[in-house]
Amino acid sequence: MSQENIEAVRRVYEHSKDRHVPFSIYAPAIEWDMTNYSGWLDQQTYIGHEGVRAFMRTWLGSFDNWEGIPERLIEAGDDVVAIVCDRAYLKGSSAPVTRRYAHVFTFRDGQVVRSRLYSDPAEALEAVGLSEQDAHP
Repeated sequence: MSQENIEAVRRVYEHSKDRHVPFSIYAPAIEWDMTNYSGWLDQQTYIGHEGVRAFMRTWLGSFDNWEGIPERLIEAGDDVVAIVCDRAYLKGSSAPVTRRYAHVFTFRDGQVVRSRLYSDPAEALEAVGLSEQDAHP
């Protein structure tokens, strides 16, 4: 099942402009957790599809042309860790903003039941029981 989970996460990022793809993978009661993403000043936890939509409106609200690109997808039992580099433009700006962070997706029965974002990819790896060395082939 882990390869299927990795492919599901890959589809989420490949089809980030299509708002329907993630919701076909996210469980109806998904928990979206921002407590480990430093600088996130808004709500820390979002519940369900409507919660995720509210998060996305906030996350993307200041930007034009946001794109998240997974550098690596790492299987860790029921979790998939995506090390992500995203790029966007602040509304009205021509200078790109880039960030590197990690996104941990927890699967149950083929759906994402929990999503956790981490400012520091090493902390995300540690949270799923891996070290940075474990995450390199």
